[in-house]
Amino acid sequence: MSTRRKGFTLLEVMIGMVLTVGSAMALFALLTQTFNMIRPMRDEVRASFIAQSEIEKLRALSESAIEAMPASNAVSAAQNPALNQLPDGQAVIYRQPYDEFHPGTSIYAVSVEVSWRTKAGNRDASVLSSIVYSQGVGK
Repeated sequence: MSTRRKGFTLLEVMIGMVLTVGSAMALFALLTQTFNMIRPMRDEVRASFIAQSEIEKLRALSESAIEAMPASNAVSAAQNPALNQLPDGQAVIYRQPYDEFHPGTSIYAVSVEVSWRTKAGNRDASVLSSIVYSQGVGK
């Protein structure tokens, strides 16, 4: 009578371990690459939200408050705490009278530039522009 053992040989176990480790390493590399791709997109979306919130604040101001604003105005992290979510985040509001294009109107062209430091150490920026006057967006 022959006795057959049930189970795996050492070679089969080693091959299975190599395949499992190789698969885990490939999955880890894929996840790392995905997270590195997501960070710039996440920062871009945050910058867009910051710029949009600053334009919404401007839309709520009166005409005299908009007229009193300087041509360019830096936004601090105390004024918009979302800037803290961006690495070295900064925002600047640029206001230009729209009457340069349409004389006699009290409408302003407003741009908000949000910049931050990328993982590579470079500065990146996002700019959002709108037309603003004392009652909100031009209709």
